[in-house]
Amino acid sequence: MTRTIPLLLALALPTSATAAASLPTDELEGRTKSQRAAESTPEIDRPVKLIAEFGTALARGNTEVFHINGDGRLILAPGADWVLETRARALYETSKGEEIANNWLVSERADRFLSQRFSLFAAAAIERNVFSGLDRRLSGQLGAAFLAWESRDAEADDLITNRLRLEIGFYGAREDLTLPPRSPPDAVLEESMRRIYAARAAASYVHAISKNSSAGVDVEVIQDFVDTANVVVNSSVYVAAALAEGFALKITAAHHFDNVPPPADPPLKKSDWLLTAGLVVSL
Repeated sequence: MTRTIPLLLALALPTSATAAASLPTDELEGRTKSQRAAESTPEIDRPVKLIAEFGTALARGNTEVFHINGDGRLILAPGADWVLETRARALYETSKGEEIANNWLVSERADRFLSQRFSLFAAAAIERNVFSGLDRRLSGQLGAAFLAWESRDAEADDLITNRLRLEIGFYGAREDLTLPPRSPPDAVLEESMRRIYAARAAASYVHAISKNSSAGVDVEVIQDFVDTANVVVNSSVYVAAALAEGFALKITAAHHFDNVPPPADPPLKKSDWLLTAGLVVSL
């Protein structure tokens, strides 16, 4: 018999607040600017926001599998019209004592809001995924984001029921390539490094089913200017259904498509799928 134990935890930790009436004038003005910065972006509703997700799975019996993944985001609104986001995520998995997945990413993004709907942003990231032939990728982005649609339910504490956010811009990367660990002994890597200069477009949609239940879709497309066949599409779909106040069951399906994966013999697959399910706790 095989036993599988999934667990997914998401924590949202708000900062403490002080009554406005007790604040000095200059401190109250600074607090108002921070609140205005927080309200000017769909990604944050307070000056400081921390979101952490953790998932694990363990199987014993006819098969042996261990899986662990984490995703953390620190979002800051340091002043009026500015939002900074630091993100880190990692995934590790073994099967029958053999490592079959090990990848991580760290990124930083800064948004300058020109209005509550429109912002300009810059971002940088470093990541590694040797099982997809990527020893290291250094990437950067410049672009613009636009809140295309937002609807609220005034009868449900002004709950945001629909939100559609669009992004467009430029993407550049340097990729150091490697053979996956499970490649045959006679495998050959046809190139060790490549540079990418591309256009990037992204869309993010969230629908609130109720106060604690939601569904969402994220899609990102990267089109290389130099090698037009090099197209990358990242997409994910999730549903979070409330079980009780602050608790929900979340199912997420993610797909990564790379039309020109790192060249190797034998060739790497173009698609990667990841499906996770577990408990979500929000505080």
